[in-house]
Amino acid sequence: MGGFSRVLTRRKLLAVSASVVLSACRPLKPQVPGDSGDLPGLAGLDGVRRRLELPQGTRAVVLMTLSVDCPISNQVLPAFRELAERHAAERVLFLELYPNVDETDAAVVEHRTAYGAGPAGWRDPDGGWARRFGIAVTPQVLAVTPDGRLIYRGRFHDQFEALGVRKPAPRRMDFAEALKAFLADGRPRAVETKAIGCRIRTSPRPSSR
Repeated sequence: MGGFSRVLTRRKLLAVSASVVLSACRPLKPQVPGDSGDLPGLAGLDGVRRRLELPQGTRAVVLMTLSVDCPISNQVLPAFRELAERHAAERVLFLELYPNVDETDAAVVEHRTAYGAGPAGWRDPDGGWARRFGIAVTPQVLAVTPDGRLIYRGRFHDQFEALGVRKPAPRRMDFAEALKAFLADGRPRAVETKAIGCRIRTSPRPSSR
């Protein structure tokens, strides 16, 4: 019996080791009541649709929605990228998401060329992410844990009070505060604020004649 028990123990250890290896870069899955399926895929700027793969040990996934023609998202973009750089060593995966269905890959690439390099750029052409997490405008920040629990959704900061109405400078860095709190204790608080920006286009604009 002792030898048999040792064999079982070795098998368990091998199974655990295999599980650790397979989970080193795992697809992001949501924990939403009644829905245990994978999150929608994202489209790379080469037009190829992929599942999001997470580096081992990822603590949070953060994305900000952008549009090639939204002045608010263009103004917020540098501050978002600066924050991404500050947290580069804290196992937070930052992404930039272009959700407008009528923006082509070429237009997005041109936009990224004009505004410089930053976190990886993706597209959400069929609106899967927008629908799943209630994303409605650009810019809007979403932060979730690797198992899909909400950390934050809303504005990047409070500089923009309404379309066409802005303070000289932001007074509250809402997202930075929420991310700092999460990284301190690992507890997703589902903080939400109202994002001000350009409505996401889920269908092409009507052609002008």
